[in-house]
Amino acid sequence: MAEKNPHENRRARVRERVEKIGFEGMADHEALEYLLFYVIPRCDTNPLAHRLIDRFGSFSAVLDASEDDLQTVQGVGLRTAQFLHGIKLATAFYAMSRRKVPQTLQKCEDAMQYLTPLFEGLMNERLYMVLMDDQYCPMQTVLLAEGQPGSIQIDLTAAARRAVASGCTQVILSHNHPRGLPTPSHEDIHTTRQAAKILGLLGICLIDHIIVAGGTALSLRECGKMPYYDPLRGEVDM
Repeated sequence: MAEKNPHENRRARVRERVEKIGFEGMADHEALEYLLFYVIPRCDTNPLAHRLIDRFGSFSAVLDASEDDLQTVQGVGLRTAQFLHGIKLATAFYAMSRRKVPQTLQKCEDAMQYLTPLFEGLMNERLYMVLMDDQYCPMQTVLLAEGQPGSIQIDLTAAARRAVASGCTQVILSHNHPRGLPTPSHEDIHTTRQAAKILGLLGICLIDHIIVAGGTALSLRECGKMPYYDPLRGEVDM
């Protein structure tokens, strides 16, 4: 006779709760306890869930942690670490797969809706460039740079070459602030001005720079902080 799992009744109650109302009203450790059922089949996962929350501080911080950091917690092996880290990756992929690609990105709200899912769940900083034709239709979205917040290195000359090679006539830049608000920094404005000048010299218009933070987005064009290149005067104006 197969040995009965002494924690089966609790697991059944937790699963029933999730099936009925989802994760609503659950404490962080309870949500983790439920997820751990699927990778640790025959022991009480509640103590481990508590240890994870004690170590990282919150449900989201656990999923944001690296596999190496997760394995510093007693009871977390490689398989469990891969499972928890994979949830975040799968969530980001889910958001991307649900993304509705608008026909054009002429409106700020359409561009923000298009770009926000690219940064779902990220703790590092990324800069994307959307290449568009004369009708504002997206041709390609290119990852230009990635790194720690506030420290990514941007090669605007290489980005301009990429834009020219694509045959695009208009571009949108977008990057994220993994911590904080989507408020543009002085460096953000400076980079945008430089990009507007380099692209403008090549006949490509930088129409917006969208900053994403915490699921919200800010358009420099919409808030009146978007510089543009004047080809007649050879200057970048606000």
